[in-house]
Amino acid sequence: MSRLEELLQTLCPDGVEEQKIEQVCKNVFAGGTPNTSNEDYYEGEIPWLRSGEINFNNIDKTEFSITKKGLENSSARWIKKDSVLLAMTGATVARSGVNNLPLTANQSVCAMEVNDQIIDYKYLYYCLSKDYEKIRNMGQGVLTSLNVSNIRRITVPVPPLPVQDEIVRILDSFTALETELENQLEAELAARVRQYQHYRNELLSFDSNSKIMENLLTDICPYGVEYLELQQIFDFRNGYTPSTKNDKYWDNGSIPWFTMKDLRANGGILRESIEKITPDAIKGRLFESNSIIMSTSATIGEHALILVDALSNQRFTCLTRKEKFKGLLIPKFVYYYCFILGQWCRENINVSGFASVDMGRFSKFKFPIPPLEVQEKIVSILERFDTLVNDLKSGLPAEIALRRKQYETYRDKLLTFTRRA
Repeated sequence: MSRLEELLQTLCPDGVEEQKIEQVCKNVFAGGTPNTSNEDYYEGEIPWLRSGEINFNNIDKTEFSITKKGLENSSARWIKKDSVLLAMTGATVARSGVNNLPLTANQSVCAMEVNDQIIDYKYLYYCLSKDYEKIRNMGQGVLTSLNVSNIRRITVPVPPLPVQDEIVRILDSFTALETELENQLEAELAARVRQYQHYRNELLSFDSNSKIMENLLTDICPYGVEYLELQQIFDFRNGYTPSTKNDKYWDNGSIPWFTMKDLRANGGILRESIEKITPDAIKGRLFESNSIIMSTSATIGEHALILVDALSNQRFTCLTRKEKFKGLLIPKFVYYYCFILGQWCRENINVSGFASVDMGRFSKFKFPIPPLEVQEKIVSILERFDTLVNDLKSGLPAEIALRRKQYETYRDKLLTFTRRA
């Protein structure tokens, strides 16, 4: 018999009573926000939490802070260390957390300061985490918001404190093991990605120091590889954003219009876009298929190979092979070498005003034109590496999700009691 089973049989053989949050907490209240137009109220010495920072976590710091004057001119109150916090609106609504430091919070955060003679704060946090979906379904309105009155009426099982302490001990240990496993899996993926990037950079180095390419280059191009400036090889065009106020540019659009969201969602080889525009929005001509779009402002150095005629927003510069180079450069090889170009872009930024690439130097960047046989070999090798890395990337979330599901099942079992009649 486990220690927990012994405690349950000894201390609550007839079951466990459920109590409302307002019965087990000394204080249950929402935070508050200073006047947002007064800059003197912000960037102070007092930690100030927003609901979006609550995500089943221990909160050790906050992204924002307010001044003492800001605290005095809002309905925000100090929240004691080791309180239980619950997000009442936004993407994290109904998610809970525990603060490891005294702080204040905005009006979308509910703070619960427990009565430690009745309930352990960590135990209450685990109960609320278990009931996340049920609490979320209490929300009202299109944006699914909770209120303090509803939260006060939430019920949780309240066994004797020794039982709570043992459950917390078990779940803390289990959480630590799960976190360690996730960190190991993520570290393994990061190591494999770094290994791939190193190998890719070696493969794309056409000098005598590249051991990987040495034999292939010696046989096919013993006199070296020709390099030309980007402006000699590619035509450059900038993207743009059609007016969002004009519906005729967007309604029932059929033409792909790429933004950074597409790269984040679908990677570096793009055929479909998240947003589309109409023919009325086109100025001049479309970017040609098999071109590269490279971000040269804002988030700099990201790129993609587009497989369709399309356009992009103004963050991207489009590189299209000049006619004479279409038979000399394979699109996939250009795509892979643009990882080298992207790194160069990140290291050559004009920081006056809005961050952007030094386009004068960009146009003079030296780009290799190895024989087609060399390009095909490089593409073949890197595509296999891409497949391996992508398999790891897709497998990792699945493995983590499985471990979390196991943890949640175990947690829910621990927090399910026979209800006292």
